[in-house]
Amino acid sequence: MAAKKLLPLSFRRRAEMLATSERDAFDLSPTCRLDPRALAQQHGIQVVALSSLAGVGEYERALLMRKNSKELSAVLVGEEGKAVIIVNDSHTPQRQANSICHEVAHFLLGHASGPIVDEGGVRVYPERQEDEANWLAGALLVPVKGLRMLHAKQPRSEIEENYGVSEELLRWRCNMHGLSPKCRKKQPVKT
Repeated sequence: MAAKKLLPLSFRRRAEMLATSERDAFDLSPTCRLDPRALAQQHGIQVVALSSLAGVGEYERALLMRKNSKELSAVLVGEEGKAVIIVNDSHTPQRQANSICHEVAHFLLGHASGPIVDEGGVRVYPERQEDEANWLAGALLVPVKGLRMLHAKQPRSEIEENYGVSEELLRWRCNMHGLSPKCRKKQPVKT
């Protein structure tokens, strides 16, 4: 999920502004949870659960959906102006939220789709596009303004629950915005 090399500040700022604009379309404050499926629908993108996808053999489905599988989180496919996100519904709701937002981010950023695997069957990931989609997905789910408002008042677990995100995503957003020491793991002891 985390970018290996930090993206240019100009991109990060543009992504944060785009995320704010997308959230504003739903009249969400920076501390409100975004519904990734509603975001996809807003852009005419249908979200389909892998478990309900016709034409996938039982063996292949079981392979992709086995516990803790990292083979497929989600994929954005499109043809003739229609887009569909296939999401692995065996993953946690938090991971599904990030996966859907990641695929919507590719759409919002106008990333060109390409082959999923190369001629040798090796998966193809344009690193820069993946890093950009990761950043925008994080900004959509955990806006920096809201994170700054909540981090001093709430423990990590409550912020994760508030936004419906994983501990990993919240930690990454805190780290990227210099907030990690203040994202407390536990509730402060009351005296």
